[in-house]
Amino acid sequence: MGLESGTYIDSLDPTNPVGGLDNAKQGDDHIRLLKSTIQNTFPNLSGAVNSNQADLNLLSGVAAGGAFNLTGGGSLTGTWSDLGSITTVDINGGTADGLVIGGTTPKAGRFTELHTKVGSGVTVASTVTLPTDGSIVHFSGSGTINDFTHITGDGPFYCIADSVFTIAHLAGQVEIPGEANKTFAVGDRFVLVQDGTIWNVLIYQSVAPKDETWEIISSAEASSSANLTFNSGIDSTYDHYVFVGEGIRPATNNVNFYALTSTDGGATWNSSYAQAMQWINSSGTSGVTTGTNTVLQFNQNSIKSGQDFNFRLDAYNPAGATYNKKFFLQSHFYDGTNIDHVQGSQIDFATTDIDAIKFYMSSGNIAAGMITLYGVRNA
Repeated sequence: MGLESGTYIDSLDPTNPVGGLDNAKQGDDHIRLLKSTIQNTFPNLSGAVNSNQADLNLLSGVAAGGAFNLTGGGSLTGTWSDLGSITTVDINGGTADGLVIGGTTPKAGRFTELHTKVGSGVTVASTVTLPTDGSIVHFSGSGTINDFTHITGDGPFYCIADSVFTIAHLAGQVEIPGEANKTFAVGDRFVLVQDGTIWNVLIYQSVAPKDETWEIISSAEASSSANLTFNSGIDSTYDHYVFVGEGIRPATNNVNFYALTSTDGGATWNSSYAQAMQWINSSGTSGVTTGTNTVLQFNQNSIKSGQDFNFRLDAYNPAGATYNKKFFLQSHFYDGTNIDHVQGSQIDFATTDIDAIKFYMSSGNIAAGMITLYGVRNA
């Protein structure tokens, strides 16, 4: 038969040359054809190829410039410094830089997105070392954390509690909203960010919605009393306290209802406050009361003797020793002509802890009524 022709290996006919039919003088032509088709098929090979058939079969189905798939349980190591036009990768389990990725279901994404950190674990200790910046961090173990260190970056670190533990509020070191220690339950989440040398615990979310529980601490009942004073039970046990006044009646006509705070158990009383209050009555008259004051004031129009006065005063983190103390107030009473409603915010400029509050009339005694102190706990 005549000499066959071809450019690549797939052009060759495995049945040629036919023994006993082809001329021996064409043998050199067949050898040259084999060389040229092999070199044309593998034009870029300039050294030994050490991959076996299993290694090469991992590349089965890869189109030039298309997706790269690593299948069959194999592994790929080394440095990918030039991926050309390949932009996506499917990873079915395995590891990258020692971290477990993917899973039983292939995960697809662009190479530029594969930097996202996966969950890593730390153990609760007095000082916890966090992993690289931006990581999801799982906390396990019990005890109290007083400080953090980190490998790289200042955060944020997205944290998940796998156990029950506490982070201590330490001013200038670890700071928590409310200036109180925070205990986390299994499944709770929070964010850690470092600002200079201070770690801030931010945006914490409980694993399930929490119901508020009001727990009675103490109560005081008036009977021609000069004041009703609470000088115990206000401490760091709760970060939210509520005073509820019911049936408060002045002994003297046309008076105001006041409160003062103390940082020394009632030995002395603070006198520097500010208020932003709104009021309205049943005749439609309304207004605002703002500015500084020497007392916490509960009413705008005067309270009449023989009429009940009722209020609620919320005190937030009175035991904190860093920030001013904030209060939210609501009251209502009959002024002899109209029903009055007052609400708003007040602030005590003291930054040390408040441990006592005194309630009294601007003139005369409190003829009757009761004030109850509650601690509000997130159950």
